[in-house]
Amino acid sequence: MNVRDEDRGSVSKYGIVQYDLEGQQRCCTCKAYKPLSEYHKDKTTRYGVSVSCKECSNDRSKTLHKNRMLSD
Repeated sequence: MNVRDEDRGSVSKYGIVQYDLEGQQRCCTCKAYKPLSEYHKDKTTRYGVSVSCKECSNDRSKTLHKNRMLSD
């Protein structure tokens, strides 16, 4: 159940993304609060940044690429 809570988070296609009022957001993967500059841009979300931080997104991409190369 996705519930919008204006004071604590926003609803994205992946669920509730937590943020604080000092320009930080909680990464859905590592659960750490990081500045919005640590997230890739994403026009489909409320704040214009992805739900996972750059580090987690890059790690995921590297893992997926490695798995694809091994399966060929």
